[in-house]
Amino acid sequence: MIHDKYTWILGLDVVYYCAPYAFNVLKYNDDDVSAGAVHSYCQLPFSCFDELVEGAVQMYLMNYKYLLSLENTKRSKPVIKADREKEDES
Repeated sequence: MIHDKYTWILGLDVVYYCAPYAFNVLKYNDDDVSAGAVHSYCQLPFSCFDELVEGAVQMYLMNYKYLLSLENTKRSKPVIKADREKEDES
């Protein structure tokens, strides 16, 4: 830290951001510290657990279940008489 003679530093806050390693309990290498390495543990604090799990469940429900329900409604659309006639001809 650089300062002049007229500045008094009373404290310093350092915020460090890093991308945590991916983690997997089956295929991992804890000795690898390169970018993209997979470890056997999660670097995030346990206090983040509830928020991460809740976010993941909400994302699953919204992205997958909602899209599947949309596909099912498209498939169960009523058959129009003209469509039936085309199917009968073929």
